[in-house]
Amino acid sequence: MKLSSFLMPAFTADRCLLCTASLSSDPRRGFPVCSSCFKALTNDIPENRCSVCSIPVTSENGTCMRCRTANYTFTSNFSLFTYRGRIKELIFQYKFRYTKSLAVLFAELLYLHYLKSNRPELIIPVPSTLSNVRRRGWDHVGEIAKILERRYSQPVKNCLKRKGSGSQKKLGFEGRLTNLNGKISIRRECPETESSVLLLDDVFTTGATIEQCAKVLASAGYSNIKALTLAID
Repeated sequence: MKLSSFLMPAFTADRCLLCTASLSSDPRRGFPVCSSCFKALTNDIPENRCSVCSIPVTSENGTCMRCRTANYTFTSNFSLFTYRGRIKELIFQYKFRYTKSLAVLFAELLYLHYLKSNRPELIIPVPSTLSNVRRRGWDHVGEIAKILERRYSQPVKNCLKRKGSGSQKKLGFEGRLTNLNGKISIRRECPETESSVLLLDDVFTTGATIEQCAKVLASAGYSNIKALTLAID
């Protein structure tokens, strides 16, 4: 994270989180960003993506070099954004400055640009560790899922739970998988297996977290497991 993110002034509820414009008379009231910044965000969504991991590619309908040799349990991931600029700042504000109101914005973006035309049979949030939930006061992915269910009638179930694990930041794909081994499990109250399952997370980095969740679900009989994330790093 850039140093500037730590030096930015504290935002108030009536100011846009990106440009600090007043939100008191903004037509998109209820969102923590102004209409201009919301439009700019949608313009940041790339067009040509890897068909597997969703990273931007130069050729239309291409597959990136990483995914050409990968053997994932999940079928594909769709990330709305590349993890930089405006969306990176907003995710930072959400996760590390505890700006819970951003969950409404993120749910809106995910619905408009994917879920509105790609409705799965079941959305399963990638679980946070109990320590992270206690630190924030809420499950950051689970909160987005709640809004998707409540506002947009999306089918959501918290099927997975997660134990604490060591830091993932400096690890590659295989190291992260090992680090997560045995840390993610399925809940007893999870429904009967569905033919179309969508894992929901905030950032796709190496894909290890999504992969571990997909392995757990596959071992329980789930198939056609896809992922939806806000951004790919």
